[in-house]
Amino acid sequence: MVNSDTHSAPVSLRGVTRTFGDHVALHPMTLDIQAGEFVSLLGPSGCGKTTTLRIVAGLESTDAGSVWIGNRDVTHVSPNRRGLGMVFQNYALFPHMSVAENIAFGLEMSRMPKAEIETQVARIIDMVHLSQFADRMPAKLSGGQQQRVALARSLVTNPAVLLLDEPMAALDKNLRETMQYELRQIQETLGTTTIMVTHDQEEALSLSDRIVVMDKGHLLQAGAPQEIYDAPANRFVSEFLGASNLIECEVTGLDGDEAVLSPRGMSGVTLRAAMRPGIAAGEAVTLSVRPERISMSQAQPDSSHQAVPGTIVTHVFRGASHAYQIRMNGVETPILVYEQATGHPETGKRNIGSKVWAHWASEGQTVL
Repeated sequence: MVNSDTHSAPVSLRGVTRTFGDHVALHPMTLDIQAGEFVSLLGPSGCGKTTTLRIVAGLESTDAGSVWIGNRDVTHVSPNRRGLGMVFQNYALFPHMSVAENIAFGLEMSRMPKAEIETQVARIIDMVHLSQFADRMPAKLSGGQQQRVALARSLVTNPAVLLLDEPMAALDKNLRETMQYELRQIQETLGTTTIMVTHDQEEALSLSDRIVVMDKGHLLQAGAPQEIYDAPANRFVSEFLGASNLIECEVTGLDGDEAVLSPRGMSGVTLRAAMRPGIAAGEAVTLSVRPERISMSQAQPDSSHQAVPGTIVTHVFRGASHAYQIRMNGVETPILVYEQATGHPETGKRNIGSKVWAHWASEGQTVL
């Protein structure tokens, strides 16, 4: 949600590329980010996400293309004149300055009157819940508190765009989850356009209005978290954005608006999928099905569901859910199924070696 009263700006990358010697760090990339939007650049190490962020920040030059913030071409504008705030992974706090002094630093550099600085610092320090630590030095703060100081220092100058470089990588899991909620609440309150680099899929899914998935310098898919999770564009996105069952199939026929599929290695099993452009008999396709979309039953389900028979070979309790692996005859990779830990009376009581049917609705699968 965007606060229309705040100072924020859209960001556009237009055909931006970057090479380092013979290595192409960023293939031609075009991306438009709306004012007030929270966008995560997600991908493995070396995918180009940090290079992209540094290009937006002006810390890295481009070989081609342009960078726009609002209606300004800032491709050749120095970082301090782009109207940006940035939080680094190591927070980069001044060790000899108190919390309040760290936050006030940018305002003092802009020669803002002292009374106004005090007002702005008090406002932002209260927003990040650090009022009682205003006089404390960074070395006396926890990791989460240091992150709040870095965030407050970046936001107090009212930047048009906030850039976050793996801001929660150094925090433990529980603190990281807490800070995710706080960061999202602050961003929604201020409405600041925010671009975050992360390799953490859960972090991107939790925080973002949109996720940009990258690999080997290419933008593979951009969209809302639910959209990308439910309908990945390709195998890499499907696997990178969470656990996924990938079932290799051959198209054996066409039936109206559906393709008839034969899973490789599963004799006598037939699946169906909605037609997509270019699909034809004899073509090899892959079905992507998330583990939580799959149910299990001892009886064969009716024809309204996709279903494959198998044997439970592994059971792991995961707290909120149970994870099962089901082995099918003739198929090397088992199907992974997540069952919620509450609800069905059989949940958590299925025995290894039990014969079951794994089944799911057609709406819960994607044809890759």
